[in-house]
Amino acid sequence: MFARPPSAAELDRHLDALQGLVDTAGLLTDPADMPRYERDWMGKFHGRALGVIRPRDTAAVARVLAYLNAHRLPVVPQAGNTGLVGGSVPDAAGAFVLSVERMTRIRAVDAVGASITLDAGVVLESAQEAARRAGLMLALDLGSKGSCRIGGNISTNAGGLKVLRYGHIREQVLGLEVVLADGTVLDGLSSLRKNNTGYDLKQMFIGAEGTLGVVTAATLKLFPAEAGRAVAMVAVDRFDDALAVLAAVRRGFPGRLNSVELIGADAVALVAGTLPGARSPFALAHTYAVLIEVGSDDADAVAERGRLEEAIGALIEAGRVADAAIAQSDAQAEGLWRLREGVPEAVAHTAPVHKYDLTFAVGDIGRFIADCDLALARVAKGLRPVYFGHVADGNVHVNVMAPPGMQASGYQALQGPIDDAIFDLVAQYRGSISAEHGIGQVKRAYLDRNRSTAEIATMRALKAMLDPNGVLNPHRLLP
Repeated sequence: MFARPPSAAELDRHLDALQGLVDTAGLLTDPADMPRYERDWMGKFHGRALGVIRPRDTAAVARVLAYLNAHRLPVVPQAGNTGLVGGSVPDAAGAFVLSVERMTRIRAVDAVGASITLDAGVVLESAQEAARRAGLMLALDLGSKGSCRIGGNISTNAGGLKVLRYGHIREQVLGLEVVLADGTVLDGLSSLRKNNTGYDLKQMFIGAEGTLGVVTAATLKLFPAEAGRAVAMVAVDRFDDALAVLAAVRRGFPGRLNSVELIGADAVALVAGTLPGARSPFALAHTYAVLIEVGSDDADAVAERGRLEEAIGALIEAGRVADAAIAQSDAQAEGLWRLREGVPEAVAHTAPVHKYDLTFAVGDIGRFIADCDLALARVAKGLRPVYFGHVADGNVHVNVMAPPGMQASGYQALQGPIDDAIFDLVAQYRGSISAEHGIGQVKRAYLDRNRSTAEIATMRALKAMLDPNGVLNPHRLLP
């Protein structure tokens, strides 16, 4: 028997029992408190929370999950609720929400071993600051760092702005503490860099979107703090020129290249025309802007900037770069980054949007963009795709804005046809339907575009073994 929402009479009994498993503030049932847990931050996914359970520690999580599992009650784990695929909100049938927002303890910072151990509810920006105070750096960096939480970052295998140098969070996790569906606590917290003792169990839960267990704490790698950075933005008229820029900075800055970001001309214009203080550094419009950040490991950030200027100068002489802006200060660097990080905000202010998070072989990105424009034009007149992303690792974010004047309710009806058009192209290019954001509700039906029958069967077997009653985040990830 699998998880199902309880009847009204049953619900009151379960809420009374759950209240006894947490402290006074650990259970929310007032309808006025529910909305922020029942919908995603974009307002696209809405559901029904039977109650919001907010444990303060791992022991309480274990008690709650043991109870829910024993009574076959569905539960949706939730961290910062900043996801884009509806993976952390209940559906219309209803489920309990288990929020880790009160689990905010930073348990230890090991400056010698370069690691940090912290609860799943710690906000990413707070974790970064704790590392900074120890003279070190937490490499994970996201636009949502002020609201996303470590447990959600791990459960979605977050990437972010420094993947090129430091990898996804999967590469930064040393150990995990996870509570299984039946309340069993897997205490795998460890700062060991070498531990060749069988299966690496933590990897099963990274990117599993809360379907196999609830991450309650983690030990993450820390890195030497960067002494400075060199930031530049260049304008190019062809995607092949963007590839030339990428190749040049990879050769010129081995091991120090933090980011190489691609921003379409429409995205640059939208941010500059929508967000206060944002402006393009270029007098003329060009097909793409490429944002480059090099991390300086010594105090001589000025010299690093000089080397970046030389590399860009050579590209200009070779006819690969049409224009360039080199940040001379942190304020100027932030201004250039504003053009990249501001794209989602500018889009949200402009029109209803469907978002796609895709990966391709780097050399295929330009052709995909051209084909995507054509495919979307066949779906509906007036669709406005905006492209940006982490070009160095093949990650393209496609934000498809509604035609002018179309309301969100009408645009929702186009979600399926747009999904089909874009995911068909992804399959054609042998790309991935999810680079960073996960599968959630949105992409379940398309998982077989990326994973073989045998792989999906193996995933199902893992789910059946660890969550035989199907209580953890039901109807997410797996088709």
